[in-house]
Amino acid sequence: MFDWTISLGNLLTIGGFVVTVSIFLATIRTRVDALSTRMISIESEMRKLVDVLIAQGRLDERMDSMDQRISAQGQRIDDLTRKLDRLFAPKSDI
Repeated sequence: MFDWTISLGNLLTIGGFVVTVSIFLATIRTRVDALSTRMISIESEMRKLVDVLIAQGRLDERMDSMDQRISAQGQRIDDLTRKLDRLFAPKSDI
């Protein structure tokens, strides 16, 4: 048959198990809290990086626009120079 008596060894085993599980859960909770804090700081840094990348993209667009405007102005100057050269070029009497 089966012996249903509870001895001191049984109580110590159960108590040790409860203490071990409690320590394990407390340790896991502490580690999860620490990881949660680290994840929050990483997310904050990622947001900053995204903001920097967005600003860089905007600056690239502005630089492209400025490049187009400068090229257009250069073309206008070249056209004006050609017209002035034709206007003031020495005329040959041939």
